[in-house]
Amino acid sequence: MKLIKHTLFQTLSEQTILKYSLCKFGDPQIISEFGKKLSTLIKTKLTKNKEYILYTTDIANEDCYKNSFLLTSEIAKLVGLELIIGEYSFTYDKHNFYDNKKAVDRKNHIPKLRLTKKSINGKTVVIIDDSFFTGKTLSVIIQDLKKHTDDFLFFSIINLSGQTKFAEEAVNSYFFEKKGIEGLVELINKEGYIITTHILRTIEKLSVEHKNFLISHINLNQKEGLQKSYRQYIGEDLL
Repeated sequence: MKLIKHTLFQTLSEQTILKYSLCKFGDPQIISEFGKKLSTLIKTKLTKNKEYILYTTDIANEDCYKNSFLLTSEIAKLVGLELIIGEYSFTYDKHNFYDNKKAVDRKNHIPKLRLTKKSINGKTVVIIDDSFFTGKTLSVIIQDLKKHTDDFLFFSIINLSGQTKFAEEAVNSYFFEKKGIEGLVELINKEGYIITTHILRTIEKLSVEHKNFLISHINLNQKEGLQKSYRQYIGEDLL
């Protein structure tokens, strides 16, 4: 099996962390920016004598998405490759989501490959994710895809492996720590905003007071979708 990993940013500045966190929260402009940058990098790594197909993961929820799916959807348009999806069906567990010792279900859960009209047999699978941390999720995905091919390229925005300075949860939530509840409201009200799983996990931790503030200040057209997606993903009503 052949696996080559690439990342946009080997080192993390405060600006990079802020933009990455905004991508996790679903900022449409930042997703577009990173999509263009990753597409440029991907194109430099493709060769004419191979066939390629894009792969990323998402969840079974029509009202919200993993930010990596939104990112890869942008990339698919820019590089002109078919996109296939591995769909997760695990139940969110707020106590164990970021605990690598306890989050066995999430890290070891094999995403179900959505059927595609075109065969992926023998093609090089270009796997896209927002970050690389423990490598466990990538390993599980490859173990499943090895039934179809043995050639993989992996691309991420950042690489958090082998370092102790930045914790995964802290990097993901950096935007909220800087901008607070007002920042969430401004982001959700942006034109073209699509709810992501990460913003739902952040909202779940808010106080009742802050949840009420959020609901009362976001656009009417986002309110119903947020409440519905929160109920489906978190497993309880927002308020």
